[in-house]
Order: sequence, then structure tokens, then C-alpha cells
Amino acid sequence: MSLPSYVVSALEGRVRLRHAVFKTAEGQQKALEVLSKQKKVREVRQGAGSLLLFFDPTLSLASLLASLEKEIPELAAQAVKDKEKSLVPQCLEQLFGVNLRKIENRSLLLLLGLAALFGFVGSGSAHLAISTAVLVLLGRHVWVRRAAL
Repeated sequence: MSLPSYVVSALEGRVRLRHAVFKTAEGQQKALEVLSKQKKVREVRQGAGSLLLFFDPTLSLASLLASLEKEIPELAAQAVKDKEKSLVPQCLEQLFGVNLRKIENRSLLLLLGLAALFGFVGSGSAHLAISTAVLVLLGRHVWVRRAAL
């Protein structure tokens, strides 16, 4: 399942939602009203523009997000925008059976290993080419996650 971009992190029984609508008191109040109707939501912690939800792990995250999107049109619009934007990543995830973050991390580790191997073997041009690829992927990795740093 591909999660909308307003889902910052999702673990079993815990999810953090961040969206501009949660920066307003009305937006947070509306979300709290919707979540209070969910019997399996244990706790909601409000943050600056975010909500941290603790819920029963048997509750489907998809149904929880669908109930929020039904009542808060800004979230629904964001989910639609994400689906339109993410057709290629969804195809790649289906092709490889692994999400793109794992593919990126595994590629980084593989390229680092190859760079070290070619460095020890003494193939300077291969070592340089692979090290350049590592730097490009690492730069992209840091750029995508810059808000979390």
C-alpha cells in the first residue's frame, strides 16, 4: 500500500500525520472529531501542524486514513495528487516487490561494497565511476530526507 505524503511515519499501532490543515485549530478540531468516532484509536497527540495517533494494531490504517479524507477535503486532495504523481514508483514497487526506499538503500550499500572492492583490487577507473554513483545517490538520499535532519 502506498501511503499519502501527509503520512510522515507509520509503524504498527502508531502513525504521524503532517499537513498544513493541521496547523489550524479548526483543522485539528475536525480531525479530533473524526478520530474520536474511531473506537480503536487509543490516543491522539497534537503537535505543531501534526497529529500523532496511537491505535489498536488490528485497525486498518487505510480505513483510518479514508475516514479522515472523507471529512477533511484537503487530505483527500493531497491523496489524489499523490496518486497521480506516484504512478512510476508504484509500478516499480510492484515490479520489484519492495518499496523504493529499500531499493535505494540496498543500491547504496551494493555500490559502496563495489567501490571498496574495486579500491582494494586496484581498478582505479571502476572505483572512481562507482564512487561517483555513490555520491550521486547519497546526495539524493540526503536531499529527499533533508527535513528530517
